[in-house]
Amino acid sequence: MCKQGMNAELSFSCTVTPHRNCRLKLLKLERIKDFLLLEEEFIQNQERLKPQEEKNEVHTLNSQSSVHAYM
Repeated sequence: MCKQGMNAELSFSCTVTPHRNCRLKLLKLERIKDFLLLEEEFIQNQERLKPQEEKNEVHTLNSQSSVHAYM
């Protein structure tokens, strides 16, 4: 609350903060942070699944070559 009186100009103790602009900026930064966390999690999952996919490909190639050897 502001001090009222003759010396209001000299002893102005009100703090005015732009809540709306700060809130919008905060929401934007939170949205960016969430997006980056999702991207990081996706990359970690891809790196974890990549060795399994390579094993499946090698196994499939070996199976196909062994089938061709029998024919």
